[in-house]
Amino acid sequence: MELGLLLKNVYGIGETSAKKLKKLKLETVRDLLFYFPVRYEDFSKIVLIKDVKIGERVTVRCKIISIEARKTYRSKMTIVEAVLADDTGFLRAIWFNQGFLLKVLHDNDEIFVSGILEDGSNGIIFINPVYEKDTQKGLLHTGCLVPVYSLTSNLTNKQMRYFVSLVLPSALNLSEWIPNSILNKRSLLNLKDAIKMIHFPKNFKVLESAIVRFKFSEAFTACLIAQKLKHDVLLSRALPVFLKTNETQKFVKSLPFALTTDQRKSSWEILKDMSKSHAMNRLLEGAVGSGKTIVASISILNIALNNYQVAYLAPTTILAKQHFETLIKLLAKFPVRIGLLTRLDSKIGVQDIDRRTFKSKVLNGEIDVLVGTHAILQEDIKFKCLALVIVDEQHRFGVEQRQALKFKCDKGDYFPHFLSMTATPIPRSLALTIFGDLDVSMLKEMPQGRKKIITKLVHPENRVKAYDFIKNEIRKGRQAFIIYPLIEKSEKLNVRSAKLEYDRLSQEVFPDLKLGLVHGNLKPDAEQKVMADFVANKINILVATSVIEVGVDVPNASVMLIENAERFGLLQLHQFRGRIGRSKYPSYCFLFAGDMFSDEAIERLQILVDTSDGFELSEKDLRLRGPGEIYGTLQSGIPEFKMISLVSVMNEEILKSKDVAQQSMLLNNDLVIMEQAKQDAVEIVKHDPTLNQHLLLKDKILVYTQKIHRE
Repeated sequence: MELGLLLKNVYGIGETSAKKLKKLKLETVRDLLFYFPVRYEDFSKIVLIKDVKIGERVTVRCKIISIEARKTYRSKMTIVEAVLADDTGFLRAIWFNQGFLLKVLHDNDEIFVSGILEDGSNGIIFINPVYEKDTQKGLLHTGCLVPVYSLTSNLTNKQMRYFVSLVLPSALNLSEWIPNSILNKRSLLNLKDAIKMIHFPKNFKVLESAIVRFKFSEAFTACLIAQKLKHDVLLSRALPVFLKTNETQKFVKSLPFALTTDQRKSSWEILKDMSKSHAMNRLLEGAVGSGKTIVASISILNIALNNYQVAYLAPTTILAKQHFETLIKLLAKFPVRIGLLTRLDSKIGVQDIDRRTFKSKVLNGEIDVLVGTHAILQEDIKFKCLALVIVDEQHRFGVEQRQALKFKCDKGDYFPHFLSMTATPIPRSLALTIFGDLDVSMLKEMPQGRKKIITKLVHPENRVKAYDFIKNEIRKGRQAFIIYPLIEKSEKLNVRSAKLEYDRLSQEVFPDLKLGLVHGNLKPDAEQKVMADFVANKINILVATSVIEVGVDVPNASVMLIENAERFGLLQLHQFRGRIGRSKYPSYCFLFAGDMFSDEAIERLQILVDTSDGFELSEKDLRLRGPGEIYGTLQSGIPEFKMISLVSVMNEEILKSKDVAQQSMLLNNDLVIMEQAKQDAVEIVKHDPTLNQHLLLKDKILVYTQKIHRE
């Protein structure tokens, strides 16, 4: 069976099931082979009926003595009941609303039954157990570690396991792309064996081996792409930027505050990098309010004074405008011409410029700094001499977009220097792996005058008190955010939504105040209008979803209330919280958990209450969620981590326990894998930078690059 064969042409699957599988983006045999389970049910313990115990997860091999169906008197629910037996005793099994079983199971059938035994009124009983006929062909659904897949509607795990079993022999056609030298050094399974074992493991040891193989594969691919980028950057020619010492000192002295030690150190690292003849590739990492824009301004000033140009990309229109206005104020005393380009705006300083003239000025070098959104990438913008690209919240821009900017210069083969900025605190242990192509500068210190944000976990019965507190802050002239996880009400989730709550708050809670609403479904113009009104203090309370995580600076806002806080990650909550406390006023963040919150959720939120340092918080979040989950919030333009996020059955109990030592061991295992992958990627690129001696590796990278480009 060929790996590219369409699933609809696989005997045993057919067109109807293939349409269901297509909803999961599974169209070929290869797709299905690489669609891994999300967890496993341990039904490997096969026992005799005489040895069964209440609460145990077991499998029993038995014969059906009798099976019949009946309907309940009131609800008319169908109940199928079977009497099962082996040589040691009898057992009952009950299935609810599965009347079709009478067509599948019959008296005297030999079957395996798996589940958790419960104490029934007439003895021990299986309720809704998994069953499988004894065909002597091997077990898929019982008596083993049973794979459980993420499914779409009208597909069952039984079907999925059967479909996977049909295509599994095709794993023999897979080409191993990781060099044998690395497989041997790291004691990794080969690809063919790992595919078989990840779907149908014989035991936990085998499962762990398969998981480690695919964790390494993900990390190795990501690191290889990063190291290849780093190597290419080092080979690229860049324009050296000469340090303008006097002007830089004048700029620093003009600031109404002293630079922190971290700001000085980071600024020097950037200026030193830009003085070289190959392109800088640096990540500037610091929490909201740590002063990244000031550091960026120092590099911008030096670029402009060298008669070169800067492209400054922001993820949202609002943030682009804020950066534009901030730079105009900061660099007002210097001959730096600053332009703004968004979907709606094209201006230099305070003067609006028509699109055509604006583009001409960029091309002629009459604009030193171009601040904008994706519009810089999407429109036909050409620079006279682009020497520096700054990208704010870099994980929102992919590799292809970064590459596109590198060619936006008509000055020969020179590449611009690249400065990436993020407010997401990245654990140090992950930063060099995730962004392996970037050098890292960190802003850990907060500028003087920043108030510590008082964070409290509020019980629902104190909701009215929280609302009264907000009213009191607004009477003082302050403003507030109220954040929700959903835009619309969900029938499946018991979660508050922004639209419904906006109506309730406006009419019942704050009828005398001006409220605004922003969410991801608003048109850009409407969102921009609301945000601008909030910045101008025309709106007292901004009701919002996670769209405010990036892109608004309102120093007057002193209160944030976050509903269903348990549905957000710790780092995301920290990002929200960073939107307040940006002035001399005391600031407060209130966390409300939903009605169905768990002790674990409360314990997790308490970490945010107790921790204000973003980097410390990121390390704690890493321990809670693992590298894969953290990585998933940061990455763009590099392969997604799925297996790094996977926790096998063996690990679930450890993570639920309070055993910090074992939890650290699990975490360290993943970090060790990632570090080993980085070491091997560095060695490969060092000795074979073109990957021409590793053509399968080269093809693998090409596949990911093309996928990234399409997406």
